[in-house]
Amino acid sequence: MVRLSDHIVASTAYFAKSRLLRTKTDAVDARMLAQFCASERPALWEPDSDEILSLRGLLAYRDQLIAQRIALTQIVQSVAVGATLLKMNETHLVGIAEMVKQIESQIQGVLCSDVTLSRNAQLLQTIPGVASLTAANVLAELPVHRLHSAKAAAAYAGLTPAERQSGTSVKGKPRICKTGNAKLRRALYMAALTAKRKVPAFKELADRLEARGKSGKQIIVAVMHKLVRLAYSLLKNQRPYQPVSA
Repeated sequence: MVRLSDHIVASTAYFAKSRLLRTKTDAVDARMLAQFCASERPALWEPDSDEILSLRGLLAYRDQLIAQRIALTQIVQSVAVGATLLKMNETHLVGIAEMVKQIESQIQGVLCSDVTLSRNAQLLQTIPGVASLTAANVLAELPVHRLHSAKAAAAYAGLTPAERQSGTSVKGKPRICKTGNAKLRRALYMAALTAKRKVPAFKELADRLEARGKSGKQIIVAVMHKLVRLAYSLLKNQRPYQPVSA
């Protein structure tokens, strides 16, 4: 099955709205997509490798298992259940934990099965705070070969600011556009929390923004933005992370 990027899906949706299309049929969609391609000339689509598809599938399955584990834990904590049901739930949770371990082992197997993936995973893990699973998520969701710059990588992740200003009367706070890859943002979020505490360059950035009165959310988004640009640079240039000042 063809997997269109979140960016392309969002672009075609906005393009359809700009044409005031209210009818949605196969024929209308086909005509709209042809007009979009003729007007915007998007880059030619390239299929992902079998390894990337496997990696993406395993990571999605692991996410579902984690969500299931959280849901079951919350139910037991919020609802009175008998000893029998509690025991069944504990057994279920043990089973989920074992499945998560197996999935993580398969993820490592995919990374090790391909020389390029293995090398790239090692490069990403030279960044303090980026562990194996984060590296796997970045490799699965960030198409470095299709992006022409670190700025484009940040935009692909949906981590570029969207300004709202018109004349002197309308000036909203800049927000991230969020039209990019949500899975990539989720992977970067946890790594950013660690990076802003343990990596000097990211800590300096966070401290500087905090001194300027930025909120915690704005700071973590800025760290994520810097992190995805760094990840792109390491993968594009095939060089490990070298600590530098922010």
